[in-house]
Amino acid sequence: MAADIYPSVNYKCPADAGADIAVEDDALSASGAAAGFAQSSHVAIVGQSRRQAEGFAAPLDQRETVPTGDVMTFQDYSAVGIDRPPEADTYGLHVVLCDKGNGEAADLLKDALRALGGNNFCPFQRRQLAGNSVADAELQLCPADFNAEQHGCTKITCRGKVYPSPKQFARGSLTASYIYAEEDMPNSLTGYARLKPWQARVVWGVIAASTAFCVGVSISPLRSDNFRSRQSGGSDVALYAAEVERIAHGEGYYQAAAAELVARGYPTRSVFNWRPPLPMWLLGKLPTPRIGQVLLGALGALLLLMGFRAAALEEQPATHLSLQPFICALLLIGAVLPTFLDKLYVVPILWSGTFLGLSISAYGLQRPYWGVGFGVAAVFLRELALPYCLLAAFLAWRAGRRREVMAWLVGLAAWLSYYGVHCYKAWSLITPDARAHAHGWLCFSGAAFVISTVQMNAFLLLLPQWVSAIYLVAALVGFAGWNTPQGTRVGLSACVFIIAFAFVGQSFNQYWGSLIAPLLCFGAAQTPAALRDLYLAAVPRWKPAATA
Repeated sequence: MAADIYPSVNYKCPADAGADIAVEDDALSASGAAAGFAQSSHVAIVGQSRRQAEGFAAPLDQRETVPTGDVMTFQDYSAVGIDRPPEADTYGLHVVLCDKGNGEAADLLKDALRALGGNNFCPFQRRQLAGNSVADAELQLCPADFNAEQHGCTKITCRGKVYPSPKQFARGSLTASYIYAEEDMPNSLTGYARLKPWQARVVWGVIAASTAFCVGVSISPLRSDNFRSRQSGGSDVALYAAEVERIAHGEGYYQAAAAELVARGYPTRSVFNWRPPLPMWLLGKLPTPRIGQVLLGALGALLLLMGFRAAALEEQPATHLSLQPFICALLLIGAVLPTFLDKLYVVPILWSGTFLGLSISAYGLQRPYWGVGFGVAAVFLRELALPYCLLAAFLAWRAGRRREVMAWLVGLAAWLSYYGVHCYKAWSLITPDARAHAHGWLCFSGAAFVISTVQMNAFLLLLPQWVSAIYLVAALVGFAGWNTPQGTRVGLSACVFIIAFAFVGQSFNQYWGSLIAPLLCFGAAQTPAALRDLYLAAVPRWKPAATA
């Protein structure tokens, strides 16, 4: 328990406020911030998004003390300079950086002592650093109400509004940092924590209506079920296995594909019925195709490990044990289980979906160039991964990461050349009497087909389809409340595919869900925290304000 640090303006505290609340440390207030500030120095400190403060500066060896006001955070953009220097603080060594910034922490602030160390603090991006508590310029603290041991709660007055508890203050104020009593500290905060009660109740109504609609579709005659729609010549797995076997015996890919597609009764009029040659050609050139099965299984195991680690790094605060990474890993087992099953290793979209999941996980581990490499590999293996690559390139451009954008452009340019050659060779083999699909690819199947693609998780395939409908809604709820850069990336990627599947795809294309199976695991893992915060927002509960 550390001594309280008085805010610089509008404070109404005597010399000793008796501050025994579970706010371990406090920080000086600052009037404004600039995006970057420096004195003549060769030392630069860059705060990365939601990562542990490892070796931030020499005074932080014990992660406990920093000279007065060196680092501060607040919920404003770095847009303005200092209006006036803050007041000096007697206990200025008590500043603690959280291991991870919360979802509302924003840019660095500076104060009158910014030139003390001669360091340059440059924000990496929004939401990078957070102090345990930052005083608001208009925050008023009442000494009698600030003694947690005596009263058990804290009444906070901010900008003319009284908040009966720290939790209500954190939800209702967008201009102050989060201040909690230790026993009320949640494991994490989602975007739902900021909703007003009536807004949270509206969201609950939308969730209930969406769940009822999806479940109704899944049990109605409108449902889409690929297990009852088989090709007359056999499954796609048998087709790809036959092509791999022909290539292993010396045939070229396009000759093998033309022979097998026609012999098995597949439509060949559209170039989209001809799969890109890379996965089958590689498997056919291996000493034995079973090596491909081992390789795909290893990639699936890598996805499981990387996904767990990425989910763990998203959690906050670090001192609390969260079940979300374990939930994510459990769901990912169902998503990657097909990579270990017999003969499924010949399916190109399973390879593509695995690499897409690896790309998402790499971004969660702050390895963007790994993400680019895995993403480009996914689109080379199956063109359906193209929407994800375009979205990732757009996010990199929007964030100003030029090198990452260039990496995406180079990879996509190489893929365009590769796919152009593939289309040219496929068109040369299409005969005038080639069959075509009766309904085409644009089917507007809507929720029925989307729910069937969601079922492409080994666990969900064993359960009734209405369970997949609930799983879809749960994942979307988790995405909507996941307010971090990684959450935005995963949520947008999943939604792009979901919207596309609502318009494009026939019932036998259910296996396209292998692309989004890993993505939905990340969203569903966030659902428990999202529902908790949504409940607390809809049914606010706090202790009555204490009086002197």
